[in-house]
Amino acid sequence: QPDQAIRAIHGYVSVIRTLVFSPDGALLATGDGKGWVRLWPVNLSNPEPATPRTLPGRGKQVNCVTFSPDGRWLASADDDRIVRIWDLSSLQTVAVLHGHKEAVHVVRFSPEGNVIATAGYEGDIYVWELAGPAEHRLVSILSGHTQEINGLRFTPDGKRLISGAADNTIRVWDFVVGQCVQVIEAENGHCKTLVLNPNRSLVAAAGWAGIIRLYRLNRQNRLEAVQTIKAHATRIAQVAFSPDGARLASVGQSGTVRLWDVSTGQQLLRLHGHTQPVEAVAFHPNGQLLASGGEDETVRLWALAGEPPAGSSAAVLRAPGPYASLNIAGVTGISEAQRASLKALGAVD
Repeated sequence: QPDQAIRAIHGYVSVIRTLVFSPDGALLATGDGKGWVRLWPVNLSNPEPATPRTLPGRGKQVNCVTFSPDGRWLASADDDRIVRIWDLSSLQTVAVLHGHKEAVHVVRFSPEGNVIATAGYEGDIYVWELAGPAEHRLVSILSGHTQEINGLRFTPDGKRLISGAADNTIRVWDFVVGQCVQVIEAENGHCKTLVLNPNRSLVAAAGWAGIIRLYRLNRQNRLEAVQTIKAHATRIAQVAFSPDGARLASVGQSGTVRLWDVSTGQQLLRLHGHTQPVEAVAFHPNGQLLASGGEDETVRLWALAGEPPAGSSAAVLRAPGPYASLNIAGVTGISEAQRASLKALGAVD
């Protein structure tokens, strides 16, 4: 069927909160509601699930994972008020950034990878300078938003930050001097997600109203409203641009994954497979694969070109349950509820 997933990742027994492909497309990083960050190998010629690597240093709920531009490091933002950075060559934690007073919702590397910006529930943006992952210092705290920040991106030149928050505003910051240089207010503009297209000329923001707002980023690093897409009837959790910038994916409360033509605002595909709200979505760097994850505790990989047919699900990925190694077979004399519990834990098929 043209709207079915080709693969799903199962077995988390926890909500998938965030996911992202590495710059080279070889890895998919996921973070969940129980604090686990996992790395999944991505083999485009064989979409069957591979065993993930679980990174050390489990915290509380993981809200964001992001790779450095060169793909050497991975950073996560957690509910435990800290940001962790891992060296992907050793899979070891090399830095832990302390300072936030509340949950951290988002972390981003600058285009050069020498600055990290973090933000979250308290509504402030923390800017960190990196000489290396283990050598970091907090250089500024940007205040202005009055509610939690969920969206954060650097401009292409790395000199400014764009933030979106629950206070119905998007702000542009000159973080070098510590000033807000633009404020955009939008009715029902509670922002849950904010992304830039690959050539960094368009910004998409979305949230509780189910509306995607597109802004042009001009040469002066100022935003100009260009289009509004009524994408969902309820909350949008995340949006993502395709690598060529021509398509936009959106997910949320509806439980579907939707693809949009950026130039026309028309829906191209609606992908079905998740059984509960979807919290995260990301394009593979080749643009032919899409990943989504959510409250049904799975990550689904969707083929957007070639075989299987466009819009079909390539795989369903699940992390191993805690008792998967027991491999219990032939269990009898238990209720359906008990069997369902054992299945969720990975003890029975």
